[in-house]
Amino acid sequence: MSVPLHSAPPSRVDSSQYILLVGGFGESRYLFNRLHSWASVQGIETLQPRDAATAVVKGAVIRGLETALGVTSGSVVRLSRRNYGTPMSTVFVPGRHAEANAYYDPFTGAKMAHSQISWFIRRGDPLSDNTRVSRSFTRTFKKYSGPWTDTMVACDLDPPPATLMPGVQHPHLSPPC
Repeated sequence: MSVPLHSAPPSRVDSSQYILLVGGFGESRYLFNRLHSWASVQGIETLQPRDAATAVVKGAVIRGLETALGVTSGSVVRLSRRNYGTPMSTVFVPGRHAEANAYYDPFTGAKMAHSQISWFIRRGDPLSDNTRVSRSFTRTFKKYSGPWTDTMVACDLDPPPATLMPGVQHPHLSPPC
C-alpha cells in the first residue's frame, strides 16, 4: 500500500503522532490494518473510534445546529503552511533592488523594480474561517475597458524572498518547485 504522507514536507511527517480513521473508510478493518502496519514502523499510532463512519456526519450536524441557533463554537485556527503573496512592481531603491529588475514606468517616469513580491500571508500565521486578508494597490493605465487578472504566488522558504525566483510557485515560472 502506498500512503501519500511521503509527499508532505518532512517537518510535517516527523511531527505526526496519530492517524485517526473516521468517515466511510474509518470502519474498514483492512484499511486500519494496512495503515497500522505502516504507521507503527514510523512511530505513529493509528486510532479507529467506535462509530467512525458517522463521526463526520455528527460533526456536520452539530455545526449546522450551532449555525441555525446562532451559537458560535470555538473557531478552528490553523497555521498557514505556506507564504502567499502577489507579484508587483515597486519604486526602485538602490541597494535593495537588483538593477536587472529596474525599468522606468512609462506613465509616471519613476524608476521601478519589477518581479517583487508583496507577501500577505506568512508561513505559520494563524488563520481561521473568519480571517479576512486584504491589501490596497494601485494600477496605472491610460484607457482600459476590460477586466484584468492578478496572480498569487506561494512559497515554502523562510523567510520568503522579496523577488520572484526559484522556490516561488508561480504559474508562469518554470520549473515550479
